Amino acid sequence: MDAGALKFASKPTDFFKLKSGRMSPYFFNSAGISTGKSLTAFADALAHSCTELNPDVIFGPAYKGIPLATAVSMQLWINDRIEVGYAFNRKEAKDHGEGGFLTGHSLEGKRVHIVDDVITNGASKDAAIEFIREHGGITIGCSIGLDRQERFSDTERRSAGMIFEERHTIPLRAAATLTDVVEFLEQWPARGEGQILENLIRYREEFGAIM
Repeated sequence: MDAGALKFASKPTDFFKLKSGRMSPYFFNSAGISTGKSLTAFADALAHSCTELNPDVIFGPAYKGIPLATAVSMQLWINDRIEVGYAFNRKEAKDHGEGGFLTGHSLEGKRVHIVDDVITNGASKDAAIEFIREHGGITIGCSIGLDRQERFSDTERRSAGMIFEERHTIPLRAAATLTDVVEFLEQWPARGEGQILENLIRYREEFGAIM
């Protein structure tokens, strides 16, 4: 919130249009996490979410996952002296030097944990898992910045995260969830001025996934 990555609208005319077409009273954009201070805090939360899975490599899908994978691997070392590699994919193959689509630590035979900002329909995470498999790695989990905890569609009441976990049989962790955001605003009402909290609760009642 302080970095402007998590934004709220107090009235419907200011709501944010999501990729799904829904009009949301809140919006998360990790591009707002663009300083050393904010990135350290964000990476620290993501690092805590994957420590117990004991990864060998942290993988960040291009592009927003790239700084996250780098920062999370650093935080694991700084916090717990856990040394892990970090890696990410290129959108286009490099035609000189080592070439290829992979940058960073080798994935061959490694336990790989994915980090990214959000999950929408799971397509980019599916592609990341396939990329890791093609390079000999084993995906053991995925951590995202915010889980919106809303149903995937009008006919599918599970969330994208729940569908992802079921499809790949690996855990999806989140640094924060919509439940966390609501509880935070309930405890610190000054941060949720106007109708912000009421809007969030109403949105969750209408679009929330089964839990």
